[in-house]
Amino acid sequence: MAITNSLLATIMPYLPKVLVRPFAKPYVAGESIDSVIKIAKKLNDNGFSTTLDILGEFVNSKEEANKIKNAYSELIKNISSKKLDSTISVKLTHLGLGIDSKLGEENFNSLSLIGKEYNVGITIDMENSPYTSKTFEIYNNAIIKNEKLGAVIQAYLYRSLDDIKDLDKKIIPKSSQSTQLRDNIKFKNISFRYPSKNLLFEKLSFEIKAKKMTSIIGSTGSGKTTLVDLLLGFYKLYEGKILIDETLLTTHNQISFNKNIGYVPQIVNLQENSLAMNIALGIDRSMLNQQRLSEILEILDLTELVNSLHNGIDTNIGDRGVKLSGGQRQRLGIARALYLQPELLILDESTNELDSKTESKIFNAIRTHYPSITIIMITHRLSSLKLADRVILLKNNSIHDINMTNISDIDALETIIDSFS
Repeated sequence: MAITNSLLATIMPYLPKVLVRPFAKPYVAGESIDSVIKIAKKLNDNGFSTTLDILGEFVNSKEEANKIKNAYSELIKNISSKKLDSTISVKLTHLGLGIDSKLGEENFNSLSLIGKEYNVGITIDMENSPYTSKTFEIYNNAIIKNEKLGAVIQAYLYRSLDDIKDLDKKIIPKSSQSTQLRDNIKFKNISFRYPSKNLLFEKLSFEIKAKKMTSIIGSTGSGKTTLVDLLLGFYKLYEGKILIDETLLTTHNQISFNKNIGYVPQIVNLQENSLAMNIALGIDRSMLNQQRLSEILEILDLTELVNSLHNGIDTNIGDRGVKLSGGQRQRLGIARALYLQPELLILDESTNELDSKTESKIFNAIRTHYPSITIIMITHRLSSLKLADRVILLKNNSIHDINMTNISDIDALETIIDSFS
């Protein structure tokens, strides 16, 4: 089969289209932009992202290279206008690199600017070794102006490992700057939907202030957790953008931003290990910061628990923390997040096992010890909402501020929620 495929790949460029079509049909989405866009849309609706390219490699003339560039430009514009979750993949020899390196670079730079304008990602498909160095040179120059570029590296080349290391040095640090949270997080005109579903958000905009505690409330399915997932980069926006202090959050700086986040889900994943190692998860025991750990245990009101355990912080808490109560497990999850010294603490229904007195004590201690920390809390508990600087209601694709001053019980809160259309 491998020999047959290799033979077909060799002779197909020289065959008439009428003979090529039966062999290519299983692998080709369509012969026109409209047909390809329809298939990409169908795949998106079923939960798949797509990468589109125009088949071919080498061209024989400048006119042919420019024709391919224009076809890619049209493809980019269609991806944008149809709001597809799609990128494009290009070979630089298809843009003229094999004829004239300057022509290939000019055509790619032109495409890169169009991709940036229409917010469509572009990946360079690496080719054989004679073009590798020039391809990286073009890529490294272009990514300065457009962060939504990527490169596919051939695994079989001896130089590939060094190329990966070089890209890591050049691109990641540059893109990872300016993602520290100092002033605000802005969701600007964001739209999002799950596959095969209607839009959950459509052009939704709001701001979260840094160094404050913001609680988000809303009915089941309103999108509270989805907002957090979008901020963490778990899902891709349909349109719009998220800004961290006016810096656009992208696939390139998302990892850097996430390193400054402590995230606590409703159900904390605990391991059959010591209490200490569950807090300092992934850190070697010899590298444990005892002072930081003791401080966090005090903040989370866990010191008494530790003192009651036979082996203190080295006591094994059992599979999934079975030896602890629900409230203790949740506090351990918060302790794990705080051990990372985050700028942003996200709590998704992660205090519902705590009594209101303990919850209030813990949050007062957190904000005293970490005055610069930003807290986003998803909750439905009245006691939690009373602790927040701002309470926002997410309802029917709109954000509403809730004044908690005169709300004494859950019925009063629900009355106010119902008053918003």
